[in-house]
Amino acid sequence: MTPPYPLTAGIDFGNLQDIEASAAAIVSTFPASRTLARQWINEVEKRFDHLTAGDSLSAADCYELVHPVAFGTPAGRSLLDNIRLSAFGAFLRGDKSVDRYALQRTIARELSRHNKKFLGNPLQWESTCIARWHRQFRHGISIDPMSDYDTINRVSALLSSDLWAFETRNENSFKQNLFRNHRSFLDNAEYASDRRHPLNKSLRILLSASIPYLSETEYRTYAREL
Repeated sequence: MTPPYPLTAGIDFGNLQDIEASAAAIVSTFPASRTLARQWINEVEKRFDHLTAGDSLSAADCYELVHPVAFGTPAGRSLLDNIRLSAFGAFLRGDKSVDRYALQRTIARELSRHNKKFLGNPLQWESTCIARWHRQFRHGISIDPMSDYDTINRVSALLSSDLWAFETRNENSFKQNLFRNHRSFLDNAEYASDRRHPLNKSLRILLSASIPYLSETEYRTYAREL
């Protein structure tokens, strides 16, 4: 029986934080309500054209996670590709709503999926980012002054990337040293304890990238804190 009101009534679909939080709740709840998930998908589809390019980029990731819960099938590639490539184009045109690190992760993920839509300019841009960040951190710490936000995201990107072209057989040692030099960010209670802190999401990404260099106990401890 269809409820007399939408189950998504309390979600502000014009707010990215609401979109991300509600998507996480739907995906993590088992068994999830298919009706709720389908309503969520319908609402997000209506909002894509009204969100900023940057918020659409992030919302697309949430959409991709919720769609299988709602319909039992992967989200349509054409829609997601268009949103992500539009965000790339907007970034190149100077759209400040698009976060360069979210964009780099998106393009890297699509390339790992062998998505041909991201060859050419997206591939070249992503490769240039990794090469430039590797040069900055070639000694294990940045040779340039930068914010904690930039440091955390660039270290995460390097830990997650194939650096054989730059480090050859030294790749694993380089990454271990990079992780050791920046592990202190994961130990920073100010960042870790407040999910509303602007660096909390970046730290969760760093934690994911650091899995090869952590014991299971260490990972679980950090994951609980974040």
